[in-house]
Amino acid sequence: MIDRTMGKIRGIIPENLRGSDFILYILVIMGCYLLFQQADLFYTVSSSYAYLKGHIIDFYDYNSQIVSKGAYLPLIYIIFAIWNIPLQLLGLTHDVTVSGLTLNAVELAWTKFLIVVFYFATTHVIYIIVKTITGQSQKAKYIAVIFATSPIAVFAAFIFGQYDIVGVFLTMLGFYFYIKHDYFKFSFFFSLAISLKMFPMIVFVPLLLLAEKRIVRLIVHGVIAVAATILQIAIYYHSVSFRNSVFTLAGERVSTLTEFSLSLLNSSPYLIVLFTIICIYAYVKNIDQEAEQYKTAINISLLSYALLFSTIAWNPQWLMIITPFFALSYLFIKDISRAYLMDIIGMFSFIYIVVNQWPHHVDVSMLSNGVLRSLFNYIPLYNYQLFPARFSHVAMGIFFVYLFSPLLIQLFQGANLVKDEVTDHLIQSNHSLRARFYLGVSIFVIPSLFCAWAPKGIARIIDPNSYTIPGLVITSVDAQAGNINKNISLKQSFLAENPNLFRVNVQLSALAKADDCEITFALLDDKASAIASQNIDCKAIVENAFYSFNFNPIENSKGKIYYLEVKSNGTSKNSITAWKSSKDVYQLGKLYKNDIEETGDLSIALFYDR
Repeated sequence: MIDRTMGKIRGIIPENLRGSDFILYILVIMGCYLLFQQADLFYTVSSSYAYLKGHIIDFYDYNSQIVSKGAYLPLIYIIFAIWNIPLQLLGLTHDVTVSGLTLNAVELAWTKFLIVVFYFATTHVIYIIVKTITGQSQKAKYIAVIFATSPIAVFAAFIFGQYDIVGVFLTMLGFYFYIKHDYFKFSFFFSLAISLKMFPMIVFVPLLLLAEKRIVRLIVHGVIAVAATILQIAIYYHSVSFRNSVFTLAGERVSTLTEFSLSLLNSSPYLIVLFTIICIYAYVKNIDQEAEQYKTAINISLLSYALLFSTIAWNPQWLMIITPFFALSYLFIKDISRAYLMDIIGMFSFIYIVVNQWPHHVDVSMLSNGVLRSLFNYIPLYNYQLFPARFSHVAMGIFFVYLFSPLLIQLFQGANLVKDEVTDHLIQSNHSLRARFYLGVSIFVIPSLFCAWAPKGIARIIDPNSYTIPGLVITSVDAQAGNINKNISLKQSFLAENPNLFRVNVQLSALAKADDCEITFALLDDKASAIASQNIDCKAIVENAFYSFNFNPIENSKGKIYYLEVKSNGTSKNSITAWKSSKDVYQLGKLYKNDIEETGDLSIALFYDR
């Protein structure tokens, strides 16, 4: 039985890779599949349930009252609805109107499996594309493996868990028929892909111009390319909710062409001018040799997508669409280890950007949405705390270069590869291929698991607020409490809402030059007995900053009254002050100056140990 299984495994991987490579790969992607999920999928799948409830014509109107808006044309919702029919029949889908949009663990595992199906279907299409181009099965398997192990592709499908892979599958199916010179099917499958998201159009146009020079044929295939989009719009155009949601989103996507946040360049002129040059080049280019036609088609597609993502404010899931052309471009690279290294560097810069650009959305927080979410009820740290934001623009520059790296490597590698030379340069870099996959995926996974499971002592070095339960926060402040010195002290009483009170933050300010005094924080119980105290140098005061007064957790603090006392040994000319509200905003506590009640409350925040 084991021998038979290993034999089947051997049949689907290149000869120079081991069965253990396949098993370890499955374990890694299975871990990603079970652990992580970004929440956008919940909205789309929950919306698709309207079809299962019979809301066909009024799909968008019905969902506008539940899911706010349907962001896409109906095809993607139809795909998810069909896939989830078995769960519906078994009564395993949740009622969106009752329990919200979050998928339960069974729904998520099943829905995410559809993404896996499309991922490996795309891998197979890449295999048949390369086999068609080269006629070599082993080479085709290796390029398919390069795609399947792409760190960015694995991130998009198994970690982010998004459905752009559906459009990628249709795009690559269209590309397969393109190299088969079946331009009707090429246009048809691109039409379906374009109706999911418009991005494949930027590849379709130059590919069509490269293959077809006759104006009438160009118009016919162009009409086919937009037919699926126009048909879906026509069916639902009667719906105000459809027009408001889909066209609004389309406008937002167009507006991102003028955004600078994830690009080194002002996108609009750069993209339009260079894309026009690509289209002109494709139209005037006449290629006699078939091998050169394949190379030109792959590189033009890669260049078009690289131009797109070097200009727009992209979403992390969108980068999946360029990865198949990265893999196909490896057919033309001599030093493939250099390309693998660029993939690792590209993945590092990609992760650096996303965890800073989308904190609490595309980072360790995805563990809270995964199939195994019950293991992650509390996450003490976030990835951006490990990837300092001040270096984000450096990461953007590196990623910009990475987008064009296969083309740059080809440009500077010298002579083109001979057809029979390609196999050797692929199979001689197994260690680099493994490093690319394991290191690439670990750049995100290992920091995320560290953030989720960091020991309390280490976590609080990185973030003092980790492993805490925030409590009372008084921030409605508009006044200062006056001098605090050796003659004047302040007290603020408060009620502890939880056990294990261990920190009180207070907002301070320097009234004058305060460089020769010391501030004392004290925590008093309801009998005015001191529980803890802490001193800080007045020189350490940063104007209007919060200062943390830490002490050993008070296990039975819940429901008890405490006082924060702020004193100083300074003089009237060497004083500090604290921020307060001019009115009483906290009904359960009072502010005292020299034990005399004052109007208002100090600006404080309470924290409880977990």
